[in-house]
Amino acid sequence: MGIAFYRIIKLREENIDIKLPVTLYIIQLILNFLWSIIFFRFNSIKCAFIEIIILFIFIILTILEFRKYDRKAALLMIPYAIWVAFAIYLNYSILMLNM
Repeated sequence: MGIAFYRIIKLREENIDIKLPVTLYIIQLILNFLWSIIFFRFNSIKCAFIEIIILFIFIILTILEFRKYDRKAALLMIPYAIWVAFAIYLNYSILMLNM
């Protein structure tokens, strides 16, 4: 994630407008941080599930936007997307076990 973001940030040196990919990256980073708080601190499994779905959408949007600027940056984000997809499965499983 960090290297992908660095590759996008470096494009500023070429006077390329990177506001949208940077904004999407920061949003998904904040959502990632918030998921742990919602899930572990507040023990709100259902809210955490909804939040992680939103997080995943923003990760996909970030990857798609990164691809417009730097294909390698987009590819570097794919393992993260896969990990969050697995986390969605785990969150859902825990949600179902607690209903």
